[in-house]
Amino acid sequence: MEITNIKIGLSAPLNEVIKTIQGAGAAACALIFDGDVFVNLITDGDVRRALLEHQSLNITAADIVARKERGERKKPISLSVDSSVDEHRAFFQEHNLRQLLLVDASGAPVEVITHEEIRISPREIGAEFAALIMAGGFGTRMRPLTDSVPKPMLPINGVPIMQLIVDKLRGAGVRKIYVSTHYLTEVIVGHFGNGARFGVDIEYLEEATPLGTGGCLSLIKDKSRDLLVINGDILTDLDLKMFYGNHYRVRADLSIATSIFSVQVPYGVVEATEANVLGLREKPVSRYLINSGVYVVSSSVLQTLPATQSYNITDLIDNLIRAKRRVVQFPIFERWLDIGRLEDYESAQST
Repeated sequence: MEITNIKIGLSAPLNEVIKTIQGAGAAACALIFDGDVFVNLITDGDVRRALLEHQSLNITAADIVARKERGERKKPISLSVDSSVDEHRAFFQEHNLRQLLLVDASGAPVEVITHEEIRISPREIGAEFAALIMAGGFGTRMRPLTDSVPKPMLPINGVPIMQLIVDKLRGAGVRKIYVSTHYLTEVIVGHFGNGARFGVDIEYLEEATPLGTGGCLSLIKDKSRDLLVINGDILTDLDLKMFYGNHYRVRADLSIATSIFSVQVPYGVVEATEANVLGLREKPVSRYLINSGVYVVSSSVLQTLPATQSYNITDLIDNLIRAKRRVVQFPIFERWLDIGRLEDYESAQST
């Protein structure tokens, strides 16, 4: 790939960085320049690591570069533009790369080669995983809309929420989808059937009594594959392949996709020790990383789950942490909407 379309400046805001990386196709990167001087190459992973550090969407390319240069891989792996195809292939295999930067004698970038061009994909791209859509809830807060329709089947601009999720999973390469059901199961089964019409294989996990957000995991018979789990009322543009790829690459036992949630106090906040006022903060903003309802659970975890019983996936996460298992987070900078209230549903119609 020629570098013209992936060059941006140090002062570029986050949205421009994201747009550039997402528009780079398989290259999945942006080249950062300070004027005419090349500074660094940043990837999707670099952006998400910077988000974890700053917990704010108000960051620039400079913030992302600064975070990268404090990490393990401070500069991009590169080769001379005069290097051979055999050298390219060797580097892709040795370093498990998605892209390789070719530079001239002065170190200036000339071209970015992608894994698709060289026909050697990173190991995580070829890894197989299944998915579970949790669709058994009563949707109590959405009544009366959910009196005769389960929440995952409520239409967004004419298309059921769950169909949008299925389409997204299929686009990420998922072919085996489990669906946990309890409330109005027949409505979901009547629409999706075995999934063939939607290009996937759907297997239903019907809960005779509600098993919570984690209990249904024990109903899965084939626990040989990692499992992407998503609530049936989530709309997101999260790159699911990137999410799973990170889980695979860092050898996590469980990954949680997180979203940045900001709350502004509508008053001036007084900072004090007993009677002594230390200062004032006018309408401060607090930021939190929240659970987005999207996870990846490793097959090794699935195989150790207890026999069918009611529990929540948050209980599973707590148990894994106590057992010193590797639980990681993956921040979402893409659109994310949890349709849990009527106002959320109304908002989703305009997206």
